[in-house]
Amino acid sequence: MPSAAVEAAFQARLAANWSQTPIISEGPHDPPGSANAFLVVQYPVQSATKPVLQRVYFEEGAARMLCKIRQRARCCRLLHVAKAHVSRA
Repeated sequence: MPSAAVEAAFQARLAANWSQTPIISEGPHDPPGSANAFLVVQYPVQSATKPVLQRVYFEEGAARMLCKIRQRARCCRLLHVAKAHVSRA
């Protein structure tokens, strides 16, 4: 799990650039009742280091975003939107 500041910055940037589905953080979660799809954000890898005699921490890691779509939902539009976001990154 990343530090609170890193997670907040990542969530803020994601929320500013992704508005097609609700965003749910990592952990046990239930799908939103009315949503046909939702985005789950996970942080599988994280490492923090502090150089000797410094007060600054360096944090590295990865974020994984899973777009979960209900069965029988119209997902073609969501997949098109996801592909457009990936190609811009």
